[in-house]
Amino acid sequence: MTVSEAMQLASLSAARVVAGQGGLGNAITGAMVLEATDIENWGREGQLLITSFYALRDLTGEELEGFFAKLSAIGISGIVFKAERLVNSAPPAVTALCGRYGIPLLEIPKEVKYESILMDVLGQMLDSNLTLLNHFFEVHHQMMALALRQPTVAEILRYLKNALHADATFLDNGRDRRVGSDPAQSAFVRIALEELAPDRYQHYRYCQAVLDYDSGFSAAALAVPVPSSDGGSYTLVIHNGPRAFDPIHIMTIENVVSLLQMEILKQNAIDQKLFIQNNNAVHDLLGGRYPSRERVDGVLAELGLDRGTHYQVLLVSVQLSPQEEPRRAQVMLAVRRQVKSAWPGLAYFENNDQIIFLHSCAGPARLLRPQEVAPLLEELSQKDTLPPFTYLAALSQSGDRYAIPARNREAMDIYRLFGHHRGESQCLRYEDLGAYKLFLEAETPAQLEGYIDPRVLRLRREAPDLLTTLVVLCENNLSYQKTARRLFLHPKTVQYRAARVQQSYGLDIHDAEDFLQILLAGKILLLLGEHP
Repeated sequence: MTVSEAMQLASLSAARVVAGQGGLGNAITGAMVLEATDIENWGREGQLLITSFYALRDLTGEELEGFFAKLSAIGISGIVFKAERLVNSAPPAVTALCGRYGIPLLEIPKEVKYESILMDVLGQMLDSNLTLLNHFFEVHHQMMALALRQPTVAEILRYLKNALHADATFLDNGRDRRVGSDPAQSAFVRIALEELAPDRYQHYRYCQAVLDYDSGFSAAALAVPVPSSDGGSYTLVIHNGPRAFDPIHIMTIENVVSLLQMEILKQNAIDQKLFIQNNNAVHDLLGGRYPSRERVDGVLAELGLDRGTHYQVLLVSVQLSPQEEPRRAQVMLAVRRQVKSAWPGLAYFENNDQIIFLHSCAGPARLLRPQEVAPLLEELSQKDTLPPFTYLAALSQSGDRYAIPARNREAMDIYRLFGHHRGESQCLRYEDLGAYKLFLEAETPAQLEGYIDPRVLRLRREAPDLLTTLVVLCENNLSYQKTARRLFLHPKTVQYRAARVQQSYGLDIHDAEDFLQILLAGKILLLLGEHP
């Protein structure tokens, strides 16, 4: 009910608008007698104040100005004034302030009782709230009946269209998938959101949306982000144009958003079950745990990977700063979705900071290549919606389906050699490892140690912290600043340690041979399970 509509009530039918005509459209949510000026303690948005101005009699001009500023900030809908013995007419300062702040000032005859106004206004509020409550109960009952039938998202949107007489779209922002009651209206290519001020009957966030289409056409809509617990982003878009919805329609939208939440939870439960099953199956394939070729064939058929002749493994490992570590799950989900969107047929195994993808294709031309994988991950790492991260992408060679464990070992070998050093993102192929393959083929730790320069072995034994500094310095192309940041040291400390090693052990990082020996020793020690 607005102030203008309230003037149709019996107690206000004889009211005269003295000032603030511009606020006659203000919504009324209740009424209160003004007895004190501490409006900030008891005032509520939408209240209609009833007064004889007795409470304002001692206010100075400055204090009266401050009082009306508070009324405006709170959102008081209007003031009803009755001329009595104290004040025969509205003070000029009050009428001026009502006009300035757009607060309607209504003057009523002396014979009208305050009680009559309170009863009329509050009675109207009670009737309106009862109507809303009955509607909410009816809609909630319909929603529960619909939920028991386990509807699809399309069926939920059809219900919403019939209730609001407006088409709707459910948008999965992460996958850019959408379901809509009208395909043409759902085909927007961009959506811009501006959050609206919350209303008393709104539990969810509401946004004014602008939808852009390929044709150059733009349309207004109402958008409601649908909360979820899976880290995804979902939005209900209602193609209502400039039309506004009243509280009864908002109740319907609220119930529909709740039902969509239930559908997301149900789908997530199904997806999680499939994820666990597929994750375990891929894990066992990669680890060579199936006892027969027939079992391998069966599992590949279950995963939809049985049609290819060439199999390849892609390992993606990500590293975040300690401050961003709590958002790891969000990054892993984004990586998984990005890679799967580019190559939908991949199966994967996820563990800690790694996702290992199993790729099946018909021939060498379809194998994954660094020039395809790296730009995909680089684009993802630059997104503002994700925390900063670096990645290592390791690509195995290809082989037949029974050599999948060997392909997995190749990807893991790359990770063992390069996974610890994450100053920059890298995408590496096993066939590009060159001389590093010699170390990977060593059969015993002693054979590996035999490849290490004796000076480095002595340094490892006597001063391992100095060896760590040297290895990191060489990995960072002799940058004292990068090395210092990675080891949490001062650059001068790094420089001092390098000089000390040269003096005591004869290893000069500026000598090409010594530089190479230090780098190779670092990789060999990683293969031995040490982190120099």
